[in-house]
Amino acid sequence: GDLSSKGLYQTDCKVPLKSKRLAGFFYNGPMGTNEVTTTLTAEFLKKKSYQYASPGSGYELVIKFACNY
Repeated sequence: GDLSSKGLYQTDCKVPLKSKRLAGFFYNGPMGTNEVTTTLTAEFLKKKSYQYASPGSGYELVIKFACNY
């Protein structure tokens, strides 16, 4: 099975904070190493819309960190 993944996200730093995945890769090694086992297709990703961060959630903390970087 997959042991790790990498993703590219588009984030809107205005309130309400939101983000959506633009690309996704899954690997059979830890920390994005070894071989890519699965790639999320552009068609699949087009169907995904923004996800809004709930106040106080871990997702909100990640988005705020990215926006303040």
